Amino acid sequence: MRILARERARGNARGRLRIGTMGLLAGAGLMTPHLARAADAGTSGVVGTTEPRTLAARLNARTVQPETATPLALTASRAGQIGVGTFSPFPIALRLGANVSPRTRFAAGVDVLLPRLPLLPGFQSRIDLDAIFSVNFGGVSTIVPLTFDQIYSHGLAGGIRVYGGGGIGPYFGDVTRFGGKLLVGADFTSRLGAEADVHFSGAGDALVTVQLRVGL
Repeated sequence: MRILARERARGNARGRLRIGTMGLLAGAGLMTPHLARAADAGTSGVVGTTEPRTLAARLNARTVQPETATPLALTASRAGQIGVGTFSPFPIALRLGANVSPRTRFAAGVDVLLPRLPLLPGFQSRIDLDAIFSVNFGGVSTIVPLTFDQIYSHGLAGGIRVYGGGGIGPYFGDVTRFGGKLLVGADFTSRLGAEADVHFSGAGDALVTVQLRVGL
């Protein structure tokens, strides 16, 4: 009986030593699931106690770190929150005014800015579709220029932006000819501006137009 009691005391002492060691490792952040399982297996045979197994399980639970979302996962989750067309890649503007020289006629147009397609350093590309027309007793006379422009802009105080440039392309009418134009303009706000163009349609006098420009 005395021998059996001594063996039980030695087993309990070894169990308490293992528990204390595991506690120190857990407090220092060195506890791993492998060590916790080893401690659980080593102390489960201690005679007369069930606390070592419970404590080892608690230590094992403390070492399990919650999974954190990676930046890639966050980016993927947020990508679905941005709908298509939230930011327009091709700003569009409408123009309305008059051809003031050599004769007075109506002038209207639409332009599409291509900020990612510059041909010259510091310039922006723009596609213009204009219509210069007149209605009289002789019928309807219309010239439709379609030009590809290169535009240089500069910001001023007060949020005003001035720009200038030129473009070339076909001029559709009774006869389609190749022509070009020069342009200057200013944007007073993000939605409103003014522009003056000089068209060289390939025949006759140059056409001068003055237009208001409204961004969509």
